[in-house]
Amino acid sequence: MNTPEIIKQSLHDLLEIHPIKCLHFADSSLAPPPLAYVTPFPRLAIPISGVYPVEIARSWKTRQVDCVPGDGVFVGRHCWDRPRWTQAVSVLTILFGKKQIGFSLVTHDGVTDDPEGAIKCSVPISRDSLPANILDTLISLNDPFARESIGPLLAGALLHSCALILKKPEASQPKRAGHTYDAICLYVQENYQQQITRDSVAEHFGLHPCHISRLFHDEGHMHFSDYINLVRIERAKFLLKNYDMPMKEISSNCGFSDTAYFCRVFRALTGITPTTYRLQGL
Repeated sequence: MNTPEIIKQSLHDLLEIHPIKCLHFADSSLAPPPLAYVTPFPRLAIPISGVYPVEIARSWKTRQVDCVPGDGVFVGRHCWDRPRWTQAVSVLTILFGKKQIGFSLVTHDGVTDDPEGAIKCSVPISRDSLPANILDTLISLNDPFARESIGPLLAGALLHSCALILKKPEASQPKRAGHTYDAICLYVQENYQQQITRDSVAEHFGLHPCHISRLFHDEGHMHFSDYINLVRIERAKFLLKNYDMPMKEISSNCGFSDTAYFCRVFRALTGITPTTYRLQGL
């Protein structure tokens, strides 16, 4: 069974065997702790089997929820979650980018510290697609009662719409180069906290590093390394505006191993220092 078929089967199991009955909402009321998972786009994580312990922020408190099949965790833009890989689990995470929906299936044995890898695929979407419209409605839920009563229904509808997108004929997909470029952008936005490089991304996608460079020159009109820095600095700007975190912690949270280098990149892209940017946002 190839990767898309494995993802399709996982979605089928969720829809037919374990429909979502309880949906937990993570927010950004607290600064993300070390090893927390943060992306600039919303995500939906649903266990297919086993127990999925995960920490989230909600209403200025850190909470741990132990999700089982039938539960889900919705993590909004710039919000965070921190999985605790302490139990055997299989969990499907769906990532909703502007042009792509990414699917990531992780299976953990409950013995090792972290999962060894994930089965991933992505499909392109338009801004007015059915998943995008349902997602907007889900994001707009602020009332606790609405989240509890309507949230699981919307999450189920979102899963159904994703299943339909996966069945879209290949002929209706955009050109291959643009699809690959969008998939790489989604991957960078998902993994910017890691020490990713052009070579490591090329290896992940089974491409030659020079092909990555050509893609970003032709499709993005920039260098690949510049795109990584743009993603990281956008995240840093959000943290500087919203949290009183030390500069070293912010740079590390955004994938920079050296704070001085982070400050140089920030100034080169914004024209001001991170400290000045923070003061301007007060």
